[in-house]
Amino acid sequence: MYEKPLVLGNDDLAEGVFTDSGDTCYTSEAHIHQRPETGRSDYRIQVNGQHNADHNSNAQKLILTFNQAVTYVECYMNGAAYVDGNGTTTLTINLGYWNNHTDNIGGGDVVVTSEPGLEVTGCRIEDIGKC
Repeated sequence: MYEKPLVLGNDDLAEGVFTDSGDTCYTSEAHIHQRPETGRSDYRIQVNGQHNADHNSNAQKLILTFNQAVTYVECYMNGAAYVDGNGTTTLTINLGYWNNHTDNIGGGDVVVTSEPGLEVTGCRIEDIGKC
């Protein structure tokens, strides 16, 4: 028996999508996909990027900016290593993806804690290992 789905709205949850291409050879975007308000004690951020270059890369730097200070918990992206920014509005994380000229990067969870109302205000991926 078919049951019509019920759609609920919640004005207190914002998508928080931010995209940036800047002068880097990556286009990138990040959004919060899980918030403490939905039963977690942390924020989980999805990061997506695409390499658009005439070179390959084997190492990247991810820079995320926020509207308020965050505490880094962990990152489930390939080769992720925390670099800097704990307790500030900007996190820097090194990554270890092998990228051909037009490869994609998809990062499941960058996990942070913060006060209520956190939003992503910037996302940038830069090469630090051109091949």
